[in-house]
Parts: sequence; structure tokens; C-alpha cells
Amino acid sequence: LYGLLQLLKREIGEKVAQGTRLSVRLTHEDLANACCTTRVTVTRLLSQLKKQGKIGFDHKKHIIVRDLPHIG
Repeated sequence: LYGLLQLLKREIGEKVAQGTRLSVRLTHEDLANACCTTRVTVTRLLSQLKKQGKIGFDHKKHIIVRDLPHIG
């Protein structure tokens, strides 16, 4: 899932103060279908990614992929 979000970040993302906003709204079902998994799994993984600070959401529920610092 995180790899898919990184791909979408590069392809359709737009820079915002918090990171890179995915310019389309994707449902958990959309993401599940793209990853060949279940909606419940995507919901759990998105929650984990949010807790880890890797993603966030704006007021319109668009996913914001955080820009993590580069190491090395």
C-alpha cells in the first residue's frame, strides 16, 4: 500500500506545506482493489501509516503523503 501511495505521489501529487497531496480522492475500496487486498486491510494499514507519521489527510479527506527526511 505504501509503495502505491509513493507512486501516486510522484504521478498525481501536488506539493502542499504538509507533504504531497494526492489530487484525487480514493476510497479504501479503490486502494484495496489496486493492492489486491480487502478494504478492512487498507483501513488498518492507513491507520498504521498515519500513526507512523507517513501520511495524513486534509479537510476534504485527500491523502497527504509526508515527505520523509533522506538518510545518507
